[in-house]
Amino acid sequence: MTTEIELKLRLSPQNLNDPSHALVNFLNQHAEPDGETLLQNHYYDSDDAALASAKAALRIRQKGDHFEQTLKTAGSSNGGMHQRREWNWPLESNALNADVLADEEVQQHWPQNLNIEQLQPVFATHFQRRAWRWTLEVNGKTTTAEVVIDLGEIRSGDKTQPLCELELELLDGDAAGLWAMAQQLLPHTPLWISDISKAERGYGLSGIGVRWADNSASFNETMPLAQAVPLWLQHHLLLFKRTLEKALWEGDSQASLECWQHWLALRHLPQWCGKIIKRKDTKELRQALDQLQPGLETLSALTTAQRFFNDAGLRSRWLECAQQLRDSAELAQALLAIAHWSYDQLPRLQQMAGEAGAAVEAGVSGETLSHYFHRSWKEAQQTLAAPHESWHLNQWADLQSQVARLQHLHLLRHALTGETGGAAHQRERRLLADIVNGQALVQNETDTLTQEQQSQLHEALPYELWGRWLEFSSAVR
Repeated sequence: MTTEIELKLRLSPQNLNDPSHALVNFLNQHAEPDGETLLQNHYYDSDDAALASAKAALRIRQKGDHFEQTLKTAGSSNGGMHQRREWNWPLESNALNADVLADEEVQQHWPQNLNIEQLQPVFATHFQRRAWRWTLEVNGKTTTAEVVIDLGEIRSGDKTQPLCELELELLDGDAAGLWAMAQQLLPHTPLWISDISKAERGYGLSGIGVRWADNSASFNETMPLAQAVPLWLQHHLLLFKRTLEKALWEGDSQASLECWQHWLALRHLPQWCGKIIKRKDTKELRQALDQLQPGLETLSALTTAQRFFNDAGLRSRWLECAQQLRDSAELAQALLAIAHWSYDQLPRLQQMAGEAGAAVEAGVSGETLSHYFHRSWKEAQQTLAAPHESWHLNQWADLQSQVARLQHLHLLRHALTGETGGAAHQRERRLLADIVNGQALVQNETDTLTQEQQSQLHEALPYELWGRWLEFSSAVR
C-alpha cells in the first residue's frame, strides 16, 4: 500500500501534440522526459455501486502487454492537494484477482459483503500519457514529482467525454513544492485546479450519482463561533471549486448559479465574522475572488436572463463566456491562489478553532454559535422589515450582500434545528437564490441584454423580486 499525493489540473487539449507547445516545451527544458505510453483502464463495480458508495475505485490498467490491478480509497483533499491510499498488484491477464483483495488491510476499506463475482466493468478511461520527472528547490526545500499529461477520453457504453489533465504527483521531498511547480507551469497555458478524479467523472458519465465530496458540516448551539468559521470556509471552498469546474468544463449553467452563491459566501464571510478572522489573513483569498467576480457574475446573469425571458439564444452567449473564462490564464491563476490559500491557511484557522473550543470548555468566555445566530438574525430582521415593493433595480442590487448574509443565516438556522431536508426549508432556499440570481442580472444587464430586454427587465423584475422577498419574509417570521 502506498499513499498518493498529487495536484490535478485540467487544461485544453489544443495543440498539445505540437512539440512547440509552450507547456510541453517548458517541461522538456526543465524536467527529464520519461516517455509516452498508451494506458487503457477499465473500472469495476457492482450493480448497486457499492465501491462508488464507499468512495473507492477498482481498475485494471493495460500498458502494452502488461496488466495491473489498482484499488484507490476516497482519501482527502486539502485545497486541491489530493491524498489517497492505493494498492497496486501486477496481473498476468485482464481478469480481476480476488486473492489480493482478501488482504486484511484492504478489507478495512472494502464494502461489507461485496464479492468479486458481483463486479463488472462500468466505464473505461483510455488516454495517451506523456511523463516527466521534475526536481525543484524552493526556499531550501527540494521536491521531486512525476509530471504527466493525460490526453484521451472517458467512455461508458455509447457515451464519451474528453479527458485532458495534468497531474503533479509527489515522488520525494516536500509536498508543498507541488504548488510552486504549478505556479511555474501556469504562465505557459491555463491550468485549472481540479477536485474531480477520473473515477468520479467516469461514474458521473455512467449515470451513477454518488456524492464523492463530503460537503456536510455538523453544528450545535454550544459550538464556539471560532470553530464554525473554518468549517463554513471549508464547505464553501469545496463547493465553489466543484461547481466552477462543472460550469466551465461541462457547460452546466445551474452549476454557475450555485458557484456564484458560494462566491458571495466566501467573499463576505470574513466581513460577517470579523472578530474571528483578521482581514490580513484573508487578503490573498479576497483578491483572488475579486478577479473571478466579473466572469462568474456574468455567467449567473446569463443563466437567469435565459429563464426570465425564456430566450434560448442566450445559451450560446453563456457558452462563449464560459469559453473565455476557461481560456484565461489569469483566472486559472486566481483559482490556484484560492486553493493554495485553503491549503496554507485553513489548517492554521482550524488549530486556532480547536484552542477556542478548549477555552470554552475550560469556562473562558467566547461567543457560541447560538449567540452569533440570534444576534445576527435580529440584525437581519431589520432588512426583512424594510419596504421594497416600489424600489427600482439599482436599489435591489444594493441588497446583494444582505441577501447573501440571509442565505448564510438561513442555512445555519436550519442546521441548528436539524431541519435542512424539509420542503419548507428548500422552498425558502429557492426564494433567496432567486433574489440573488436576479441581483446578478441587475448588475450585468447592460452587458447581457438588448435594449428591449432591459426595458422589460426594469418593468417586471422589481415586482418579481418583491414577490419572492415577501414570501420569504412571511415564511421565516
